[in-house]
Amino acid sequence: LFIRSAFRPRQAWAGGVVAVCSSAILAGTAMSTLRPGWVEFTLDDPWFYVSWASYTAPAVWIVLEATRCRRGAVKRARLGLCPPIVANRYLLLAAFGSFQVLACFADLSWAYDNSSMQAVSMLTDMLVGGTEIASVAVLWLAFFPPVFYSSWIERNAAPHSTPVGG
Repeated sequence: LFIRSAFRPRQAWAGGVVAVCSSAILAGTAMSTLRPGWVEFTLDDPWFYVSWASYTAPAVWIVLEATRCRRGAVKRARLGLCPPIVANRYLLLAAFGSFQVLACFADLSWAYDNSSMQAVSMLTDMLVGGTEIASVAVLWLAFFPPVFYSSWIERNAAPHSTPVGG
């Protein structure tokens, strides 16, 4: 819903993507729980893949949208039409999405461990945890940048910007 609201609020197809992904997550989870001997995140469950794909797709989508918007924001920032922190925010949203995509693939590793050993390796657990922590950290920077970070972005962008009319 955030991606649609922030990047594609008027496009009907974006609402369709949200509806399909939401429905697929619900269907995948519901159908997995109905299996006899249900164990979450196992590769032998076809509904796991439905659920996995439906929460991985929005992560890929935010990477694509944020990257597209960042290109325009960087051009505008160079002309003094956009604050550099906005262009950086798009970069951070793309980084958030990238870490989420990595977390989704780490989930596959987690599911493999769970399917084959009925246990999860410390490496897989660290991979899932690390990508999730990294994604939360960059999301925090995007929406609640500390003063020192905002100042650093402005300072580093200053030589590249040309104020309008100047």
